[in-house]
Amino acid sequence: MKAAAFKEVGGPEVLRLVELPAPEPGQAEVLSRVAYAGLNCGEVQHRLGDFGAPEGETVTGLEASGTVRRSVRA
Repeated sequence: MKAAAFKEVGGPEVLRLVELPAPEPGQAEVLSRVAYAGLNCGEVQHRLGDFGAPEGETVTGLEASGTVRRSVRA
């Protein structure tokens, strides 16, 4: 899957497109196909360093909408 991510503090220029393994849903979770994703204020603050430097690759777009592809019941 493709994702926008950053691993250093900075402006929008530190964001880059990365390829990640497709996630697998666990118990009581769903796998969704994201149609739209947004960066919230906290993600922007993290990228700017307000919460310290990121520890490794940090994927953005925690607010998202799309369709459920698969679910695993509890």
